[in-house]
Amino acid sequence: MNKNFHFAEEKFNEYVNLEWGFVGKGASTEKHPNTSSYFHFWLSRKEQNLELGNIVAAVRDDGHITFGTVVDLRSTMDMPNFLSDYISHDFGKPDQSLPTDVSEVLVAKANIIGSTDDKARPVTRANIFYANPAGVRRAFNMEGYIEDRGVPIGVIKNGDGQLTPIYVDIEFLLGPEGAHFNISGISGLATKTSLVEFMLKSVQTFFQRNQEYKKKRIGVVLFNVKGKDLLFLDKANPELQEKSSQGEFYREIYKELNVPPEPFDQLRIFAPYSSTTSSKVNSLRQDGSVEYFVWDIPELRKYLPELFDEDDWDDNVQAAYEDMLDIVDKDETIKEFPDLVDFLVEERRVMRDREHWHGHKRTTFFKLVQNLVTLPELFKGLVNSRDIPEKPQDIPLDEFKTGDIYVIDIQALNDRGQQMVFERVLKRLFELVEMKTEEEGLDNIIVFVDELNKFAPADKSTTLKESIIHATARGRSLGLTFFGAEQFASMIDKQVTDNSSTICYGRSGPTELGLPEYSYLPDEVKKKMAIFPKGTLLLKHARYSQPVIMQFPYPPCVPGDMYLQSQEEIDRGRKRAPKAADWKKKGDVKFKF
Repeated sequence: MNKNFHFAEEKFNEYVNLEWGFVGKGASTEKHPNTSSYFHFWLSRKEQNLELGNIVAAVRDDGHITFGTVVDLRSTMDMPNFLSDYISHDFGKPDQSLPTDVSEVLVAKANIIGSTDDKARPVTRANIFYANPAGVRRAFNMEGYIEDRGVPIGVIKNGDGQLTPIYVDIEFLLGPEGAHFNISGISGLATKTSLVEFMLKSVQTFFQRNQEYKKKRIGVVLFNVKGKDLLFLDKANPELQEKSSQGEFYREIYKELNVPPEPFDQLRIFAPYSSTTSSKVNSLRQDGSVEYFVWDIPELRKYLPELFDEDDWDDNVQAAYEDMLDIVDKDETIKEFPDLVDFLVEERRVMRDREHWHGHKRTTFFKLVQNLVTLPELFKGLVNSRDIPEKPQDIPLDEFKTGDIYVIDIQALNDRGQQMVFERVLKRLFELVEMKTEEEGLDNIIVFVDELNKFAPADKSTTLKESIIHATARGRSLGLTFFGAEQFASMIDKQVTDNSSTICYGRSGPTELGLPEYSYLPDEVKKKMAIFPKGTLLLKHARYSQPVIMQFPYPPCVPGDMYLQSQEEIDRGRKRAPKAADWKKKGDVKFKF
C-alpha cells in the first residue's frame, strides 16, 4: 500500500481489503461514461487475479464506498490495428522484440450493487479495492438479516482469495415475504439436485439453531423422477472425506457456513408396488426401506381423465364417466378397481347389440371401457389390479410430521403417471397447510420436483400446471414452498419463475442463454455461464440488487448414482417392504427442523 494513501476521513475502511492493495482506478471516457448503474476502472499493473463475478469497492473522494460486481474485462493496446502489430514483430515473428514499448491496459466494467450512503451516483476517479467479507455482506444488504434470518447457500470467492458466506433471507425463501426456489442448467453439469440437497441441510440446520424459528414445524416432500437421484439421502457422501484439493475446499465451505456435512434422517421413501422385485416396490432402492403405495377408486377417480389425450377422453367420454361413477357409488359389489374393470367388461359384453348405454352412444361407452381397463397395465404397480396381492394403500400424508422427509419415487412411471401422482400429492399438501392450527399440522412444507418442464410447461395448459401456479402464487402466505429444477428455464411457465424469490442458474447452453429470459444479464457473464464448472452458479435473490456468482460444496448425502447397494442390503430387501399402515417408530423422534 502506498504510504501516501489515505481514505477521505477514513470512512468505511472496514469494508475493503487494504492489505491486498489497489486493484485499480476508476475512469470514464467520452465513449464509455460511468453511470448510476455501472462504472469502469483500469487495473493496476500488479493485479493479476480479478475476474468476472468479483466484488470490488470503489472508494470515493468523500470516503463513501460504491460496491460493484465485475461483469466485463477487456484489454486495450495503443495499436491502430492487428496488421500494425504483425509488422512490428518483424512480419509475424512472436519472439521478436518490439522496437518501441506498446502501451497496454486492462479495463473492467462493474455493475453497481449499492453504496454506503445509499445514493445512486456515477463513480468518478475512485480508488478500487477488493471488498472484504464485511464489504460483500454490506453490498448485498445481508447485514440486516444474517443473524436472525440468514440461511447459508454458498460462498463467494473473491479475487483476493477470501471466502464470503452468502445468505438468503428465510422469509423470502419460505415466506411470508416471498418464497419458492428454482434452479436450471444442463443435466449432469449444473449440479441442480446437489444444490437442493445442500440447501435442505442448510435450512434444516437453521431451524435447529435459531431460537425464534426453532418451534416452527417443517416437513419436506421430494419427488424422485429419474434414476436414483434422491433415494439415498440417509447415506453419507464419501466425496467429502476425500484427501483431494477439491474435497478440502468443500470441507472448508461447510466450516465457513457452519453447516454439518451429515446425511439426513427421519427419511421415508414410497414407490409403486412391484411383483417382480424382491422387496415388492418398483424402486431402484431394494434394501427393504421403501414402502409401497397402490391407488384404488377413491384416490384415482378425480384424476383419471388427465391420464388421456383429448382424442381418447373428450366431453362425451367425460359425461359417460360421470354417470359411471354414480352407478359405482350405488353398487356395493364394486369395492375396488378390479371390481370396476369386471363390471365394465361385463357391461360391454351384454350391450354389443344395443346402441346406447345409459343414454350414451355405444362407441362412447366402448372408448371409456377401453381407457379404464388398460390402466392397470399402463400404470403397473400404481393402479390396483388382480395381479397385486396386497391391499391398496395411499402415501400416509396424515402421518407427516415435523422433521420428516418423504421421498416419493415415481421414476418408474411414465410421464402421465408421474404427473397424476404429483398433482394429487400437491393438492393433499395444500389441504394440509390450509387445515393447520397452532397445535396441529405443519407450519411449512417444502416440495421439490426435478424436470419441472414436464409438470409446468410454458407451451401447454394443464390442470397440473394451474395447480403449480396456484401453489407458487398463494404458497408463501399459507406455508407451501415450491422448489423446482429443470434443464431449461425457458421451457417452464413464466409465472412459476416470476413467483420464485430465489433463482439459480448452473451451466447452460449458448442457445438457451440467447433467449429473452436472460436478456438482463451482461453478455460476458452469459459466456461464463456456458462454461461454469460443477459447483458454480449464478444466484438471484429478492434481497440482492444484482445477481452473484457463487460456489457451493458437495451435498451432505451420497449422490444416488454413486451409491452401490451391498449384497447384505439386497438380501435384507428380499423381505417384503413394510406396509405404510404398519410403519411404527419406537419412542420420540429427535427434532430435526
